[in-house]
Amino acid sequence: MFSEPTACRPLDDVATVVELWFKDGKDDDNAPRGRFLMRGGVCWPIPSPDPKAPHVGYVMALGVNLTTERAYVFDETPFVTVEHVVDPRTGRIIYPGLAPWFSRVWTKLLCDTFYCNQDEATCLRFERSVRHAVQIQPVPRFVPVEPWDGIHSAEGLLWEWIERRSISWFADGKLCEDITRYPKATAAALPASMHALTSALSGIATMLASAKAVAAEPQAAMRPFLGNLLMRDNSRDWHSEERQA
Repeated sequence: MFSEPTACRPLDDVATVVELWFKDGKDDDNAPRGRFLMRGGVCWPIPSPDPKAPHVGYVMALGVNLTTERAYVFDETPFVTVEHVVDPRTGRIIYPGLAPWFSRVWTKLLCDTFYCNQDEATCLRFERSVRHAVQIQPVPRFVPVEPWDGIHSAEGLLWEWIERRSISWFADGKLCEDITRYPKATAAALPASMHALTSALSGIATMLASAKAVAAEPQAAMRPFLGNLLMRDNSRDWHSEERQA
């Protein structure tokens, strides 16, 4: 079991590496407890067996301890839409949107880059919705990862992390439930939570070496050429683009 971070700060100018504090009563509360690569994974809504929400997506924020290379799912949530869907008669929120979640994980984890692995049209449609949601600041980055060669390829990546005991998640989350119930031999597709996790792990694997270099020598990350190298996974950086209606 692990606890949620209580404070964070970037170690370099592009927040490739983040120092995290944890309130566990050990050591000096003013000292960071580790240096982490912070990245997330998203699965935009896919068909769901729930009749109340026939299409459900999932998003999560992970931190990889750069000393132990252990990954932690610090925050996760299912979703149906980017912005709240509200009943016009009562004002009641029917489907909570993603906007508050993105703000929360940026504030507490400095996580603003999320890996995805779906068809381009789906990704662009939902990413555009995020981009146009004025309450989401800063605008997250969404980075496509290499497509998996079928479901068994995706399963193999995920089980490798699990079998090495190199990943942890909260026991009361939907991710834990889905992994526990997952039918390895008969599944036709990953559930949204596992899809998001596998996307995140696919992208994280490409950034570990660069993040370790920053953790070892933070000042080097201020050099422009290294900064560009570290940002290579941010291929859709919309911070510099205007929001369009």
